[in-house]
Amino acid sequence: MKKIAALLIVILIAGFAFLILVRWEFAGHLKESYPGKTFWVGFVMVDPIYGNFVSKVECLEDYVTFTVTKSLKTKKISDNYPPSKSQVQYNAMIRDVFKSSAIMGEIESLTGGGKRSFDGSGNFDQINFHLVDEKEHAFDIETILGIMDTSGIEAQKIIFTYEKEKHVYEALFSSDDYGLELDDIKKRIEKIK
Repeated sequence: MKKIAALLIVILIAGFAFLILVRWEFAGHLKESYPGKTFWVGFVMVDPIYGNFVSKVECLEDYVTFTVTKSLKTKKISDNYPPSKSQVQYNAMIRDVFKSSAIMGEIESLTGGGKRSFDGSGNFDQINFHLVDEKEHAFDIETILGIMDTSGIEAQKIIFTYEKEKHVYEALFSSDDYGLELDDIKKRIEKIK
């Protein structure tokens, strides 16, 4: 029994030491890929489904969190810092548009993004608004679209959702719909669940 316990302890220590080595590899990869930035690398885990070592990381300059992985087969290390940072920047830009407006009280959550790296131009692929529940929102949607128009925000998809009386409602727009009349906005609101 003592031999089995000792063997298990040796295996656990060796496994832990190996994960620490992988963590150092991650830190080296990030230092080389993003000189001048510092990162906090979390504990390394094994993802058996995708065959990777994976760790959560945070950039200490801009507080962007992302993942870094190492393939068990190819030993290649990769990270998703650029798209994660881009997503944070898209979200910050669209939230800044509304942060000091009275309509912000009607918005429960707000996210935006794009397939291209963030360039500050105000061009989004999609913006998602989840509005407060148990209220009609046609007038709020009209107000939000107006604010986006005057702020120079362009989007291929603008999606509004909210719940009312145990049903989910959704309305789909794009920046081409800026200036729609209230009655036309009401026609776009659909009960989806």
